[in-house]
Amino acid sequence: MRGVRCLVLVTALVVAGAGCGAVEGEAAPTCVPKGADTLALVAQSVPTATEVPCISSYPAGWHFASMSVRNGQTRFTLDSDRAGISAVKVFLEPRCDVVGATEIPSDEPGTQRYERIISVVDRFKAVRSYAFDGGCITYRCDFARQGRALVNEVSVAIGFIDRDAVDALVRQRSGGALHL
Repeated sequence: MRGVRCLVLVTALVVAGAGCGAVEGEAAPTCVPKGADTLALVAQSVPTATEVPCISSYPAGWHFASMSVRNGQTRFTLDSDRAGISAVKVFLEPRCDVVGATEIPSDEPGTQRYERIISVVDRFKAVRSYAFDGGCITYRCDFARQGRALVNEVSVAIGFIDRDAVDALVRQRSGGALHL
């Protein structure tokens, strides 16, 4: 019953337009069912998005750092012992800014993928965007040292979950009383 009350509170805050907020580390948007409350909050930040970003695993040396959710955008960051603090910022927004990016074959079904390398000297900086119906998920990489190989770890760490799957989790956890 406590979980349902928490989900009701989270949903009420989202519906009421609870502008900005930080989410505690234990509330990271994981791709497993225990993250349903946080995933619901992320999904509601961009109600048109058919995909929701989530953390599918933590490669060695990576961990969740912070998260901010507001109407129209969610941002969460990952730190790395090799790439640095806030090495990756993941955004969910209604649309992509792909100016200067190159479209490449996508590794996520139903999305168009765009890559833009900003710097490979001293620091590695790049932007990867996935455009899909109703939204965009963007990774902004800023690695403390050259480390293009670390981008592969980011690809392992970040996954997508279908909005309908998040809705099903919300319905299950609330006994059918709530939905996205």
